[in-house]
Amino acid sequence: TVLVDFQSSGDWSKDEWVEGGGMIPNMTEFSTCHWEKLRYFASGSNEVWSYCISVRNKRSFKCVQLGYWTTAASANRDVVLSGSFSGLGDDYVSIHFSVNAFQHRMWNHFCWSYSGKTGRNQFYYNGMKIADIQNKLTPSTMERNDNLSRYAFVIGQEPDSHRGDYNADQAFYGSIAELNMWDKILTEDEIIIMANCERLKKGNVVSWEKSTLKINKAKIEDVDDHSDFCKQQRSFIIFPERQSFKSALQTCSTIGGTIVVPNSEEENKAIHDIAMMHKTDCSEDKPTSPNFGKLVWI
Repeated sequence: TVLVDFQSSGDWSKDEWVEGGGMIPNMTEFSTCHWEKLRYFASGSNEVWSYCISVRNKRSFKCVQLGYWTTAASANRDVVLSGSFSGLGDDYVSIHFSVNAFQHRMWNHFCWSYSGKTGRNQFYYNGMKIADIQNKLTPSTMERNDNLSRYAFVIGQEPDSHRGDYNADQAFYGSIAELNMWDKILTEDEIIIMANCERLKKGNVVSWEKSTLKINKAKIEDVDDHSDFCKQQRSFIIFPERQSFKSALQTCSTIGGTIVVPNSEEENKAIHDIAMMHKTDCSEDKPTSPNFGKLVWI
């Protein structure tokens, strides 16, 4: 399989996106799943995908979208996931709820299934059902596309017009892989198998294939083994100022982490390299001192 890396240059850009999937057929229900690794939160929403259509002889611009934003109250440990229908059916429908203890800078697996027959939405995070929500408004359905003049399935940006008016504040900053869509409601067992990296399952409506992805300035990379998505990952973050042990514990706890203890020579080197990048902040000695750059780790 492959992954698409957005904003890999380190800058926020409205010009990095992917288009795929082609025309989506008329559906009364669907399921969509994807893997993602988010590096930084956008100041607005973090848009994962949008399917938008325009109908001949009408000015309406209609979309189904999936994205999320962070919550400052949780010190960015939680996110609010949002699935929305804009202009499809009789009403505007938006479903949103909190994803607690979101794993930042790690691979996460999301699924969303929706039935236009019942208005039922089911959301899964890393194989676990985290929400089962009934639309309070009239259930929406995917409109028939016999008279479509334009359509686009866009990944990594939120369009305000057909294939355009993107905003860097709503860009996805990280990697996305295996984004698939089906014209049915997936079973919980099917979702768990994917989330546990036991098997890749391609969508029969949108299928994640390198040959079908139209890349605009984003970076595409081959993934040799999809089980890498499920490997335990450790991320190291440094706060380059002197703190007491009690203060350090509180700081790490606030962002959902702990004071680091290296478990291997490789991790020890990674921690050392990060510290040396900030040695002028972490050392009380002057650069001319023989002790400059020598640090003590707890």
